[in-house]
Amino acid sequence: MAGQRGVENEEGQVAGEAGPAFTLDSSAEAFEALRGELRALRQATLAPLRVDAQRAAAVAYSVALRDAEPARRSSFERLAAGGFYQLATLERLPRLAQAVWFAGEQQRLHEALASEARVPNEVVREARAQRARVRQVLTYWFGRHPDIAAELAYRRRAVGYVDRVSDLNALARLYERDEVRAILADSDPNYRETDADDARRLARAIFAGLGVRAERETQRWTSHTQRAFTLLSRAYEAHRRSGLYAFGEREDVGRTYPTLVTAVRARPRRAPKGSDGEASSGPRGAKGSDGDASGDPAEGRSCHRARSA
Repeated sequence: MAGQRGVENEEGQVAGEAGPAFTLDSSAEAFEALRGELRALRQATLAPLRVDAQRAAAVAYSVALRDAEPARRSSFERLAAGGFYQLATLERLPRLAQAVWFAGEQQRLHEALASEARVPNEVVREARAQRARVRQVLTYWFGRHPDIAAELAYRRRAVGYVDRVSDLNALARLYERDEVRAILADSDPNYRETDADDARRLARAIFAGLGVRAERETQRWTSHTQRAFTLLSRAYEAHRRSGLYAFGEREDVGRTYPTLVTAVRARPRRAPKGSDGEASSGPRGAKGSDGDASGDPAEGRSCHRARSA
């Protein structure tokens, strides 16, 4: 995004005129400082988490760094002087982003721990193939259907076995919709009557191998991530609205102040060729390493190759 930047100091930490340095320790501290607020959030008020929370955090962090530079901050100071903006929002955004990042990292870690080799390899292989084939069939026939396409986009990549359980159950539910079954049963040679049952069977087999404690920790950090994302999305939206007003006549604010959903979905991660997933990276300019997440890179390649031949 134009205008975003991160500056590394000699220790490799991200520094700037806005916000704290970005390190694992500072992210953990940011999360700990929010624990009271996170607990106070009511379940009914939580923002739905339909995008990668860590990538959303990276967007918000970069925007906050950019807007705290004197040339841009002065516009927000004028709005604040008129009672139209709270400067505390700009100061708070980097810490909220770091808290979301930390919670997301812990969630991924515990998903990986939950995925340790208690799930038989043959179950993993069958589940991966089943998910890829069912997804491809649905995408081929319903890729433009508003509801189904949105669900498929949301479940584009699975992160660990926990997500695979969720995806298999969701795909089975889509397969059983009357409008879907009516078309697939008569038209698609790759459709099998047992697909929905097979997906649920594989989901149960994976879930049974995860382990109770690891699963509880995963659920706990998933909740933490959603709660931290809720606070971040509220603060970012307040800042974004002020940015649209302050800079609407001077720049393309659709690009410089995107919604978090738009920004994240507009730039999908690319997995290394031959890998089983996508890489996790820090906010722009952050010092860190990539981590693998599981996915199905073969999806979309061959299921209907015979049809187009």
